[in-house]
Amino acid sequence: MIESSDKLSVSLRPKPVLTVTRTSLSREKLIYILVCNEKRRYHKGSSKVVYIGRTEKGIARIAKSAAYRADKIFGKQGVTTFEARVVTFRKRRGEKSRTKLERAFLLAFKELYGELPLCNEQLKRKRTTDEFTKYFNKRQLQHILKKLGTR
Repeated sequence: MIESSDKLSVSLRPKPVLTVTRTSLSREKLIYILVCNEKRRYHKGSSKVVYIGRTEKGIARIAKSAAYRADKIFGKQGVTTFEARVVTFRKRRGEKSRTKLERAFLLAFKELYGELPLCNEQLKRKRTTDEFTKYFNKRQLQHILKKLGTR
């Protein structure tokens, strides 16, 4: 017979580990940015942005991406939380504007901070092609990155 003192203790953590908010997203193909609670130092400054990505599978992919990168993000001193922010845009018919937007955000981040976000590894040596001449306004993307990086 098991004594009551031999039973395992169970407790509920006071704060949620994951909160999912329903947003007005009509598309599954999205650009998202992971932002943590503490700024991370980059070559040319500091930002809370730690990852920029795209998905063709909607919110479920964002959750998987956040879970996959959690150890690396939480491994940084002072980081206790991070969130995923979604960037919306109007696409052009017949063009891969989502891919171009992800690349444009990465290039804009690299220009602002001197390197890619903590969890991004692509584009280490690539240069701008037509992201800013044909598709997007660099200042607008940098404004979004600065806003997210200082919140």
